Amino acid sequence: MNNQFDNGAFEVDQGLAFYQRQDYISAFNCFLAAANKGNAPGMNNLSFFYANGIGVPKNDVAAFEWMKKAAEKGNVGSYYPLASKYYSGVGVAKNLNMAKIWAEKTVQFGNEQDKQNARNMLNMIAKSKPVNILPNGVEELKRGMYFYNKKSYADAYRLFMESVAKGNYEAMHNMSIMHLKGEGVPVDLEQSFKCMKESAEHGV
Repeated sequence: MNNQFDNGAFEVDQGLAFYQRQDYISAFNCFLAAANKGNAPGMNNLSFFYANGIGVPKNDVAAFEWMKKAAEKGNVGSYYPLASKYYSGVGVAKNLNMAKIWAEKTVQFGNEQDKQNARNMLNMIAKSKPVNILPNGVEELKRGMYFYNKKSYADAYRLFMESVAKGNYEAMHNMSIMHLKGEGVPVDLEQSFKCMKESAEHGV
């Protein structure tokens, strides 16, 4: 057996077999193993499990993150579900611009049912009044907290920085704590104090 191109396909097949036997925890673990190898169908299936609380507690943020990764890896079946999450604001701050991007990709590449759903969504978006959907880095803050709670500190810190760049001082407060504890960054008491002081001055 040649493992040179092991991309998690075997784990996905195993997961589907467990799913058919209603062994959802084993199925989830197989899809997770596949996803960690970069397998887009495995990522898509993980999203489905998180969204519906199958074999794992329901978690809309995790469902969004895995769906986004699957779509970005080119899993066409993930395009419309990702557009729908952005459109509805499930697991992520509502973002009609991103919903439009993924709906347009669906119209180009998706199956006929998804294409029709995406066209309907695009019509609804076209009729929507433009609004400022993502004030002050809220989406980045929310996603950063998801990664922080998973102890994926490097990803959390990166997202908090993106949130701060949009003027979110709650994210700056979180960065202060990470500098104090050395979570994802070296311990830096001076930087921690600066972040804490500035966030406090803005009411956080």
